[in-house]
Amino acid sequence: VTSASIDNGEWKQETGLMIDNVSPELTWTAVDGATKYAVIMLDTSTNNLLSWFVIVDDITHLDEGTYTEKEVYVGPYPPGTHTYEVFVIALRTEPQPVSFPMDASGGDINAKMNFLNVASDGSYGNVLAYGTIKADYTAAEMYYGYR
Repeated sequence: VTSASIDNGEWKQETGLMIDNVSPELTWTAVDGATKYAVIMLDTSTNNLLSWFVIVDDITHLDEGTYTEKEVYVGPYPPGTHTYEVFVIALRTEPQPVSFPMDASGGDINAKMNFLNVASDGSYGNVLAYGTIKADYTAAEMYYGYR
């Protein structure tokens, strides 16, 4: 997984919630047999706060700003500097119905992958592979009370 939205080891300011709230650019290598990819971004500095969750069809690139709606992408807004890690998970087929609460803490990536490992038909072995990229995000100012 690579991203042009990382500059000098940090996610670009535009990806932040209070700046432009645009999802980062991502490119990844295709996985044989994958028909879907799950994209998950976690603030690993704060109890795995979920910042991004989407399932896309068989593609290997997302442009910066593909997602801006807060139901799918809640850009970084940490107090100070936090590390945000993006996981791109190759799936054999559509997973069981899933609804991870956005902008909420809890559940590490292994718990999320275990859930995605069950296909919509109930069979196991849906996760084929995954890749990851991480960088820090330093907020320009404190964002508490944004809601």
